[in-house]
Amino acid sequence: PMLFQLNRQENANDQVATVSAGIFGTENITSISFSINDVEQDGIAFLDTVNSVFRYDLPSPVAAGSKFKISATDAMGRTVSDSVGVVPPPVVDEPLPPGIRDGITYSDADPAEVTLSLLAPRKSFVYVIGEFNNWELDPDYLMKRDSINADSVRWWLTLPPVTPGQEYAFQYLVDGEIRVADPYSYKILDEGNDPFIGDVYPNLKPYPTATSQIVSVFQTNQSPYNWEATDYVRPQQHELVIYEMLVRDWVEDHSFASIIDSLDYFENLGVNALQLMPVSEFDGNVSWGYNPAFHLALDKYYGPPDKLKELVDEAHKRNMAVILDVVYNHATGQSPLVRLYNTSATGSPGSAPSPDNPWVNVTAKHPFNVFNDINHESTFTKTWLDRANEYWLTEFNVDGFRFDLSKGFTQFDSGGDVGLWSAYDASRIAILERMADRIWDVDSTAYITMEHFGSEQEEIELALYKTDQGFPGMLFWENVNNDFSEGTMGYPSNFADAYFGNKNHPGPSIISFMESHDEQWIMYKNLAFGACSNAPLGGSTCDTDPGAYSTREFNVAFDRMKMAGAFLFTIPGPKMMWQFGELGYGYGPDGRECLRPGDGSLGDCPAGTPDRIDPKPIRWEYNSDPLRLKLKNAWSAILRLRKEYEVFRRADTGVVMDTGNPGKVMHLDSPFGMDAVIVGNFAVTPMQVDPNFLRTGVWYDFFSGDSIDVQDPNALLDLLPGEFHIYTSEKTFTPEPGLITVSNEDQPTASDRSFGIHSVHPNPVRAVLSYMLDVDTDEAVNVSLYDLVGRKLMAIEKGVGRPGSSVYSLDTSNLPAGVYFLRAESGVMFDSKSFVVVR
Repeated sequence: PMLFQLNRQENANDQVATVSAGIFGTENITSISFSINDVEQDGIAFLDTVNSVFRYDLPSPVAAGSKFKISATDAMGRTVSDSVGVVPPPVVDEPLPPGIRDGITYSDADPAEVTLSLLAPRKSFVYVIGEFNNWELDPDYLMKRDSINADSVRWWLTLPPVTPGQEYAFQYLVDGEIRVADPYSYKILDEGNDPFIGDVYPNLKPYPTATSQIVSVFQTNQSPYNWEATDYVRPQQHELVIYEMLVRDWVEDHSFASIIDSLDYFENLGVNALQLMPVSEFDGNVSWGYNPAFHLALDKYYGPPDKLKELVDEAHKRNMAVILDVVYNHATGQSPLVRLYNTSATGSPGSAPSPDNPWVNVTAKHPFNVFNDINHESTFTKTWLDRANEYWLTEFNVDGFRFDLSKGFTQFDSGGDVGLWSAYDASRIAILERMADRIWDVDSTAYITMEHFGSEQEEIELALYKTDQGFPGMLFWENVNNDFSEGTMGYPSNFADAYFGNKNHPGPSIISFMESHDEQWIMYKNLAFGACSNAPLGGSTCDTDPGAYSTREFNVAFDRMKMAGAFLFTIPGPKMMWQFGELGYGYGPDGRECLRPGDGSLGDCPAGTPDRIDPKPIRWEYNSDPLRLKLKNAWSAILRLRKEYEVFRRADTGVVMDTGNPGKVMHLDSPFGMDAVIVGNFAVTPMQVDPNFLRTGVWYDFFSGDSIDVQDPNALLDLLPGEFHIYTSEKTFTPEPGLITVSNEDQPTASDRSFGIHSVHPNPVRAVLSYMLDVDTDEAVNVSLYDLVGRKLMAIEKGVGRPGSSVYSLDTSNLPAGVYFLRAESGVMFDSKSFVVVR
């Protein structure tokens, strides 16, 4: 005979009221015995022989998780048995000892002592199982119960002495069925994902063989990290220049260690804060991190905890802040917050939360939710969230947080109405202010940044919260991607929203950015959709007959990115850039550096483009491309100017922005020193712009170092398309020459473009080589690869599209080490460049 689908059906009080099982065999079933909590009785009378189903309604319901065992014997004398659940043991009621917190508590006095505490009301019993008891039920590991009331029950246990300094894996077995890790875990083991990360997390404890589901790890007597940056000065909030980054897509080894190695790069660029996309444990290994399962555990895919601490420490030595992107709007089904109370008897990660879940809503309260919506009015959630924030601030010394989807921190049910959800919500304000209070109790100057996009009134109220008491207030993301990308492409645009004063904020409480992880790269938009002089409204003409000027040309697109940086980074108030934006990331070889929509479609991206959250090509070769380096160095020079002169940072700088027309002008009027005027032509044809200088006299052109004597503040300036200037009323440092190539003296036209191959890099090369092809003809262009003795190895490109500049790549991984040549030919014109392959 065969037994399957042993089932215990619960009543409205979460008690077992009925037990059942399917019983099949080739011979008739002759006898059945079954037991509930080891009380055995005959069961043949309860077998439905037609459907082969055993069903028994208990005269008196028993506790959830109660043990149900059944044995069936057939006419051949063969017997099979199966069971589920555990006999509910007698539970000891005892108050939680002083000083014990939810999760793992280590003893300061005894390195062999650890106490575990699990907040889990409406459960009948909980065992601790782990390698210390061979993952078996042991009376010595039955947790005690502390019942303050029916909705506040903690299960706790001080374990028998453990070996100091040794890691132990453990779980809770709740009601005999739910194997679950601790919601406050600092480290977890994951059978499905840990085997692939040995290179970045050496000597990782292996997943145990005698259990299933994710397990927690504790370790007493850990060696504390030796912090060295004792004289660190946190950047003032209004002076932040944030570099948002995804550890996974920075270097191939996706490690904190590689970011430590890159800190000089960030410092030289001129940013003063790193913002790491979520690094708490998320489902799987390869992710953006917005699918969190264990909010207090560091995701091991990026390396061990001490490496993140070292990253923070080394950043602080450079007076550079580290901000964590955290995700408290939701949790995946792997989270103990969901598994402890879901619709599966065993807490299956794929099951929906049950109505009695104290942390998670059954139905999301807003239209943008993903996974399981967390109830931020729950006392359980408040305690858990405060602990998480405290942990990251104190254990890792981070400087603050960016709260993902903070507008979702509400129990007001807006259904599918985005407008209703975005409207002023007093309950959400109360939730966020309470959270801020607890954060500032731990660190009074910690940054609190919101991805909010709510009503202006709500954001201003939160921005001002407790600023009159010396606290920093909250910061809000301000997305000006569309404004700036429309401008760089050559279309109508207005940059006014990038300045906090134009948003009615009384202080610098918005973080303006033209690129982020959620927005399309501006370079992609420039090269794919930009305007041109023959078609100012864009379209296919800009591919076939662009005229004298096209923002789709590679070098032109870079010039316009420099101009965009001149307008964004000089505006007072916090600013942010997105990973590799300083190198003009976007489009790339074959146009596949493109961010796809979140609906799974290609959107405007070509076939073969990675999915939205999939790994993107890592292009460190861009850092050796002379054209891209000019963009990086131009932005770096602007950021240095911002750092050294307060007019670009102070909240009391008078800012007047006339940026609604193609000829854009911005005035920065300082009450205490140097003033500045920024002008730029965002059109695709030459134009005259009224700079409206703040005064007559000598003004200095930042990038050229030249001076002009202004007699008439309104004398028109002749600006070529893409030409811009930062004028200052005092002499400043002069950046390296050659960064800005657009001026009335040297602007290239269609008639003087050169035909040839440029920007061959990296050189020498081990893998992928990039090169730029300048074309001044509509005729077909052939590009071929030759070896050192002149043998033609392959034809690489044929029929290259349109006049202008395009970037291509060549995979050299199959070429032997040696010297090679790229040769481009079109009619009577040709050019060649050499490169070296190394192995």
